[in-house]
Amino acid sequence: MKHLYVIAGHGAGDCGAVGNGFTEAERVRTLAARIGQLGGVNVTLGDMSRNYYADNGISRLNIPKDWAIIELHMDSGASSKRGGHVIVCSGLKADEYDKLLANFIAGILPGRSSRIVARNNLANPERAKNKGYNYRLLECGFISNATDVSIFNSRIDDIARGILAAFGIECKKTEEAKWIKNDVGWWYRYPDGTYPKAQWLKLDTWYYFNEKGYALCEQWIKHNGKWYYLKKDCRMATGWQKVEGYWYYLGENGAMLDGWQKVKGKWYYLNKGEKDIPHGAMITGDFQDEDYEYLLSDSGAMITGWVEKEGKRFYYNENKNCQPIGSMMRNHWEGSRYLKDDGCMAHNETLEIGGKKYTF
Repeated sequence: MKHLYVIAGHGAGDCGAVGNGFTEAERVRTLAARIGQLGGVNVTLGDMSRNYYADNGISRLNIPKDWAIIELHMDSGASSKRGGHVIVCSGLKADEYDKLLANFIAGILPGRSSRIVARNNLANPERAKNKGYNYRLLECGFISNATDVSIFNSRIDDIARGILAAFGIECKKTEEAKWIKNDVGWWYRYPDGTYPKAQWLKLDTWYYFNEKGYALCEQWIKHNGKWYYLKKDCRMATGWQKVEGYWYYLGENGAMLDGWQKVKGKWYYLNKGEKDIPHGAMITGDFQDEDYEYLLSDSGAMITGWVEKEGKRFYYNENKNCQPIGSMMRNHWEGSRYLKDDGCMAHNETLEIGGKKYTF
């Protein structure tokens, strides 16, 4: 087992690479902190207020030569590029720690063609070599790739444990994160005792925690201009949801939709303000949208084809290109039948249409 000295790359005003809403310096410091927490006395964290590259910190470092050094970074490139790997100084052979670390990081963050790369154009590997330190630089995926960032964020503890395991360091036993309920409501405690607040958190699904750290339930929340609904069990709702007597449709990401929406092959209209009901609520019955009238069933689904209402027959467009699907046809032939100005089918009457008389 090695004692591990951890350097978090960049910092001291240098954010490093940026991507997907994060900075390299902040992410690798979060990872370094977890390595320290899990590794206990077998891990020493380098000063995270420093930039070891800019201030030539490794050249002035004074640690035992039997310690191992790992410097944490995240790569940047085209958004399609993925994967983590280990960088060692040219002229040095990768040791067993490098090989174990490379196999691990390629397993959790795959995508690089070479798991271990020797470089002669990086300052810190060369400085560590000159000092005789056992050193490697670890690229923990691409911060410019959304998938890599998602894996890094959601599995940061797994990454920390895998790094420690590569150096033969056993993790300290920590309490599992868990839900806790008190007289106010539910909150979620991390192993270190902290808890999320004023934020979304994805566990088995998405939850929202208020400023005091309690998960919201049975209420709407507006976030970045969009409405979301938290159910009785605090989970974010998706799909059809009935709230206070009205049906709403929430997309796969939970955001409330409005206007015309096609769901499982059927069209529905969700109020955008045309009717005196809540925004987003499903509309039923007769409905006018701009210049056209529609008929929506009790289940909200758009009705097409022939419809009889109060002893009169109407036709709602099924497949003609002259006006929107589902809209009532007016002043229009439908086969040998004619739909008058009010949309009602002509019957038991004679009409003049286009200069000619027709009897129905």
